[in-house]
Amino acid sequence: MGARFSSFKQAQTKAHNDTFEFDIATVDSPTLRDSDVLVKVHAAALNPVDHVVSRGVLKDLWPEAEKLPFTPGYDFSGKIVRKGRAVKGFHHGQMVCGVQWGTGSKGGRYHADDEEGGPCGGSLAEYIRVPVSSLVKVPKGMSPETAAALSMVCQTAYQGLFDYNSIKSGDKVIIFGGTTAVGQIAIQLAKNMRCNVFATCSTGKIDFVKALGATPIDYTKQSWWEAEKGFDAGFCTTIGDSDAAHLKDDGAFKPGAILSSILTAGPATEEGTPKVVKFVFHQDAKALQQMVDDAAAGKLKIEINKTWKGLTAENLKEMFTEQKTAKSLGKNVLVL
Repeated sequence: MGARFSSFKQAQTKAHNDTFEFDIATVDSPTLRDSDVLVKVHAAALNPVDHVVSRGVLKDLWPEAEKLPFTPGYDFSGKIVRKGRAVKGFHHGQMVCGVQWGTGSKGGRYHADDEEGGPCGGSLAEYIRVPVSSLVKVPKGMSPETAAALSMVCQTAYQGLFDYNSIKSGDKVIIFGGTTAVGQIAIQLAKNMRCNVFATCSTGKIDFVKALGATPIDYTKQSWWEAEKGFDAGFCTTIGDSDAAHLKDDGAFKPGAILSSILTAGPATEEGTPKVVKFVFHQDAKALQQMVDDAAAGKLKIEINKTWKGLTAENLKEMFTEQKTAKSLGKNVLVL
């Protein structure tokens, strides 16, 4: 039951490239499965994976990313306008957020191609069909932009520290790429666990990293492996080749340390000190709900780099071009 309409608009790309030419297509209203909801999108946020998918880099690894035309966008927030017969715990008109990544199960490196997981992508649209298991409730007072920006980065950071790693209070932790959106959340989660956190960054972002609660390591002026040693754990969101070459230097990490990484090229696991564990996030609505609630309570924050208003080809081209630079301090968000 809920709102009825025959069609809506969504962004579509018809070729894998990095020129970011999008069509705004009119498509039929989707049929809901019993466990689905239909969300009227209020805001959608980009992640680095959006740019990667648009270039076709993952098409051989990820069947869903190979299908064209493809509607990009994973993070979203919006209002429930229709729900399947089996949906409980959510009501019409409720503000929700999540990641349209399929439901996928923990354990694999790519989860969105689970045939039982429902659709993936598609948040750059007026409406989106989502499995209810992927949704969380947006607290009162939280803006749609903030809610949309949190979903993928929060789950990725959480899993990088607690599912594929095992940080604990008092640990000395290094975050490579502390000013990426995932890195920002990871710093705060580790600080909230009372860890001693270090984070790599450039000169202009030192104060930003300090404000998040980490000790900055300016990679343009010093080598991380010389600035500090004896890390109990690490999390890699980005790293240069010269820095990566020193990950297994004697004394850099303590015996038994794990370095979790979202840089998935090569083997999924590399033994040694540290043990490197590469992963792609999986859906964890319970953990996401806690982090969204923490953000509403002021315990976590996400930086918004820039917002665009309106689902237009021009806005999408600008938004993806901004994302491509990899210079954004925070998330790029489309407001519908």
